[in-house]
Amino acid sequence: MSALDAVDGKILKLLGGDGRMTNKQLAAELGVAPSTALERVKRLEQSGVITGYRCEVDPHKLGAHLQVLVSILLNHHTRDSVMSFLSFLNDHEEVLTSFHTGGDYDVVAHVALADTSQLREWIFDTLTNHPEVKGVQTAVVFG
Repeated sequence: MSALDAVDGKILKLLGGDGRMTNKQLAAELGVAPSTALERVKRLEQSGVITGYRCEVDPHKLGAHLQVLVSILLNHHTRDSVMSFLSFLNDHEEVLTSFHTGGDYDVVAHVALADTSQLREWIFDTLTNHPEVKGVQTAVVFG
């Protein structure tokens, strides 16, 4: 896809703020016809600029009052072992998202749990029992 123009940029900003915005609302915000807005959005989707839409959940409303960034050092660094470990992490409901990173740690996971007791149990029972985990460091997320 060629460079984005100002209308494309505004579409991305508007949908980034409200992915459920109707095409009619989007067209009104852009000052274009609904058919133009729809065509632009479809082009952005087809070109891979817009890769999907998501649902954001407030962990506090689900009783997860503690959010933590867990940095994880792995025993092996092959593509297969890292991808397998990321898949393992993402199968756990406590994990909001995870990333393969460079630096001192190999993976960072953003997790949401009820409290520090649940965090301790999750680290001992789930995380450090995995044969690929060599080390773990946690950092509490404030706010």
